[in-house]
Amino acid sequence: VNGGNDDVDLNETGIAQAHKTGKKLKKLWVSFDTIISSPMKRAKATALIIAEYIDTDIEIVYDVNLKEMDYGDFKWKKLTEIAAEHNLGDNMDEIRDFVYHNSAESSQEFVTRIEKAFEKIEAERNEKNALVVAHAGTYKAHRVSQKYEVEAYDRLKNEATPKNASVTKMNIWKRNNPLDTWIISETNKLVTDVEAGMENYEVTDATRPIVKFMDQLTN
Repeated sequence: VNGGNDDVDLNETGIAQAHKTGKKLKKLWVSFDTIISSPMKRAKATALIIAEYIDTDIEIVYDVNLKEMDYGDFKWKKLTEIAAEHNLGDNMDEIRDFVYHNSAESSQEFVTRIEKAFEKIEAERNEKNALVVAHAGTYKAHRVSQKYEVEAYDRLKNEATPKNASVTKMNIWKRNNPLDTWIISETNKLVTDVEAGMENYEVTDATRPIVKFMDQLTN
């Protein structure tokens, strides 16, 4: 488990990665109207370095809702340590689930906070390009909130973690049609369930969700 909302400085590796990202964005010739950053020191430092490459006069706004998740007493501990302390056994999915539901900030609270941050960006920066500088958890929370309409926070532990200083195009949009909402949510759930079955070499577990999905889709 990482340090979460511990406000540590950007280290030498992070500084080098920020310069690399700034150069990459400059080469892409992408125009940004503003930078919206987490107020944590490592994110602020990254935003300032990137601004040197894309526009030294660009507006930088800090939003506290973009901060990393607060893992509380789990910070900097290995999952095996947490499992031993709480008698959880050796099932990694169950251990991760325990961490996300029992941290100082639960996964549900975290995803809700990140949703508010991006809703604010949409409302205030409509039709503008904003560069969001935040954290891996922030990215994952936004991803699951867009992919899943129901209980998105329970998908957080399974969402892939992006590489440090990676660049991702993120579209901010709202679901308006209830049927579209349902299809998107069920399709993403199907993908997750099938992948889990395939990874465990359980053909039945991988194929049963497909049959159920097709029945729901055609009825």
